[in-house]
Amino acid sequence: RTNMRENALRQQLAVDPHSPGMIRAIGPLVNLQPFYDAFGIREGDPMWRRPEDRARIW
Repeated sequence: RTNMRENALRQQLAVDPHSPGMIRAIGPLVNLQPFYDAFGIREGDPMWRRPEDRARIW
């Protein structure tokens, strides 16, 4: 877990090439259907991303 003030987060985003920890762990998972199935995430839940908005590689 990482707690940051908004100004500190903005500074980190501007100068650090790495994603913040809060995004690094969850960000990629919200693009995978098995993630939704495993955790029962449904439309309307905070972590829900519409299928057409999910990244697709293949």
